[in-house]
Parts: sequence; structure tokens; C-alpha cells
Amino acid sequence: MSYVHFASPAAMYLLYLVGLLLVSFISYSVAFHPLRRFPGPFLAKVTDAYSGYFAYRKSLHLVTYEHMKKYGDVVRLGPNKLIFNSARAVQDIYLNPRVAKGEPYNHGMFMAKHRTLLMTTNREDHKKKSKVIGAVLNERSMRIFQPKVIKRINEFLQILNGASQSSASVNVSDMSTYLATDIAGDLAFGHPLNTQTRETNRFFPITLQKWSWRVNAMMQFTPLRIYNLIMMAIKYKETMKLMVAIKNMVRAREALDRHAYHDFYSVVIDEIKLGDHFLTSEMWPHGTNFLAAATIASTFFYLSRYPDTYTRLAEEVRSNFSSAEEIQQGPKLAKCKYLRSCVDESLRCSPPVLSILWRQLDPADNSGKPFIVDGNIIPQGTQVGVSLYALFHNESIFEDPFVYRPERWLESADGTEDEELKAARKMMRLAHIPFATGDRACPGKAMAWMEIMIAIARTFWFFDFEKAPGKLGQVGELLHPAPDGQSLIPEHETEDWFAAVHDGPYLAFRRRGHFIDELEEAMREE
Repeated sequence: MSYVHFASPAAMYLLYLVGLLLVSFISYSVAFHPLRRFPGPFLAKVTDAYSGYFAYRKSLHLVTYEHMKKYGDVVRLGPNKLIFNSARAVQDIYLNPRVAKGEPYNHGMFMAKHRTLLMTTNREDHKKKSKVIGAVLNERSMRIFQPKVIKRINEFLQILNGASQSSASVNVSDMSTYLATDIAGDLAFGHPLNTQTRETNRFFPITLQKWSWRVNAMMQFTPLRIYNLIMMAIKYKETMKLMVAIKNMVRAREALDRHAYHDFYSVVIDEIKLGDHFLTSEMWPHGTNFLAAATIASTFFYLSRYPDTYTRLAEEVRSNFSSAEEIQQGPKLAKCKYLRSCVDESLRCSPPVLSILWRQLDPADNSGKPFIVDGNIIPQGTQVGVSLYALFHNESIFEDPFVYRPERWLESADGTEDEELKAARKMMRLAHIPFATGDRACPGKAMAWMEIMIAIARTFWFFDFEKAPGKLGQVGELLHPAPDGQSLIPEHETEDWFAAVHDGPYLAFRRRGHFIDELEEAMREE
């Protein structure tokens, strides 16, 4: 009995102490913190759990967009985090030599020695890895690898052909993910995963997407690392299945001559001093396969909703080439300016990277100069970044931001644009960084562009398409009020798994007469 009497006051004092500390912490965060003058939601000023919760729900990009509309172009999204929403901020953050990757990248991996290029914060380590990986993913290397890409795209087209004959609808998100996964497997170790034609290896993209999602959540709120450990234990078999499969791919490739294939292995084998884990951790070129897949799916989504755009693009592709064989990297494909603008607009409307890429003033910076972002002096140690989704839907930069309008990227054919229009387009291009920018930009950009452009152009060569009838055609579709207030604008619904993940569109494809014979002949030759 005496113990209860003794414990109760002690417990009350402890409770009072905890309450006092909590009130003091909240008061400091809101009223005395160096970032106190920046607006933002109350909970975000107090704890990173706020952004961690929405990252876990895969909707942080949508919440951030709403905050930008409410609070303006600078929002405090964490006790020590600021989000910006301007083209000027893009330059000040991502093109600034005094800026380094932010502290959240240290929370996205459990073992510092096994960091991927994406998670590498040390500038020298990043430079070494980037040099090696750049040799695999540069434009020259992609020209050598192009026949493999075209082979996989032809398999994709053959699946569309089969669906057109059976009148079945195709989930383009799924098929573009399998296409990109097969290309990544070929590029990594010359290994045919064949996810387009068989179900056996389809666990690859599914497991990798889940990993990306958990990494994204951990980067926003560190304690979620505990949740990740629990999930890794629960999903141990799933995790080991992928790791064993990748290691088996490495071993199989090691058994072949170095130059058996033009692939990741043949280039990086001389760099094995970076560690054997380098082969496995970097085999998927930094999510480039997911970026290309998401962009292909979104481009098909918007083209199936905008008939005038569809017609103009079909005319460009079908008039620029005399055969499908001509549709490959080169001058003719580069002349397809409207195709390029359609892809640019898809990248804007539905960015393939939704996670906030945090940066901070390099802790080693000793210049003594203030760190300024978009006119704001930023305290040392503050995490700063840009939400691409919010930036790409900033109506002060992109007029009617939810309208899919590829023409916004095209210069006047007769060169008679006024200075105001030229300045507006320049601002758009400064803000448009779907693959990031600067020395930390996505190294697989050349591969992604090749894959996207050839896949879309060849699809238009062989097929016509439209959204599937009924409810299936509405999968993945969000509707916004149009500027005229009389109609609705479709948006491809996106979830933030670090990279964008979509469902749909479901499309119905129709063969363009005898053109399909060329595809069938190409498949027989392969």
C-alpha cells in the first residue's frame, strides 16, 4: 500500500515534467525556432511525423500542393524543413555548388557502406559512382544497346496486337512496367527477365516498388525505420527471393565472357573495387525503369483523353517515317517535335518522381556567405527542397496547370513570338526538371528518353487506341474543374512511392490494317 502511495506522486511529477517539456518543445518550435517566420501547418512545425504520415499514405505530393496554394511559395513542412515552389528556388537549391544532399538521405538506408548512387551523400563517393554508371547510361552506350530496347518494345507491341484481336483492354501501367523491367534486366546483366510474356519474375518490380515506398517514408520521418525493420522481418521470404534472384543473375553473368553482352556488368567489372554489393545495389539504373514506365503510361492516358492532340501526334509520326524500322534513335525521331512536347507535357502533368529531393548547405562549406534560396536566408542545417508535383502545377509558371497542352512547349513556327511569351517559356523550362538537375540529376535520362520516344512512336505506327469502355476506362482518372467552369479536366491519378505509381489507363487498341505485318515479320526474324 505504501508503495502505491509513493509511486502515485512520483508518477504525477513525471507526468508534469513530460508535459512541461512537451509544451516547451512546442513553444520553441512554433515561436522561437529559426524557421518560425515561415508559414505551414501547425503539426508540421512540431514534428516530421506529419510529412511521414502522408508519405506513408503515398499522398505527400497532393498535400504539399494544397499547402503551396494556401501558404504561398515557401512552406515549412517539418521542424527543420522548407519547401519552395519557384524556378528561382530550383536554381538556388539544385544548381548550387555549395549545396549537398540533405540529412534525410542518411535515413533511407540501413548500411552506409551499401548506399546506392541515389542515397550517396558524400560528394567524392557520388562522383566515383556517377562516373562508372554514366559510362553505361550515356547516349553513346544507349546507341549500342538500342537493338535490345527495340526487341523488348516489339514484344510490348505484340502483346497489344494480341489484345486488339481479342478485343481485350490493356492496363498500360502494368505493361509499361513490365517493358521497363525487361529492359533493365537486359541492361544490367544481359539477363532475360521476360516479365512481359511470363509471370515468373513479375515479383521484381512489385518488390522494388515496395522498397522505394518504405525508403521514401523513412526519409520523411526517421522512426519509420523501425516499421521498415518489422516489415522486412514479416516479408523476409519476399525480400530474400529478390536478393537471391539478383545474386543468381550476377553469378550467371560472371560465368560468361566479359564482352558477351553490352551491359552494366561489362562496364563496371573493372570497378569491382567499389565493392561486390555495387553490382547488385546499382543493377536497376536508379529507378529509371520506373520513371520511363510511369511516363509511357501517363502519355497514353492523356492522349486517350485529348482527341485533337492524339490526331496531331498520329499525323506527325505517320508522316515522318516510311516504316517501323526507321523509328529508332536518330535525326528522324528527333524531328518529331510534337511527340517530344507531348512527353514533356506528360512529365509535367504527372511527374515520374514525386518524393521531395532534400538538400542542405554543405556542412563543409566555410565560405561565410549566407545561403539564400529564392530571396530567403536559410539557417545552417535546414533541409530545403522542391515538390515537383506542386511546382509543375504552379499556375504562375504554367497557365491552366491541369490542362494537358503540349503546344505550351513549342516555339512559334515563324519565330514571331513576343518577348513576354519567350520569357514565359524560358521560365517554364527552368522549372521543368522531371529527372532532377545539376550534378545529382538522374543518370538514366538518355535511356528513359529513348525508351519512351520509341515505344510511343511505334505504337502509333501500328495501332489506333482509345480508352476502354465503361468503368474500366475510368480507372486511374481524376477530374478537376476546367477553367471555363463548364467541363472537367482529366488527370492521371498518381501515388508517391518515391517514383510515381499509377493504375491504368485501360485502353482498347485497333490494328492499322497491313502495318502489323511488319511487326510480325520483325518478331520472326528475332
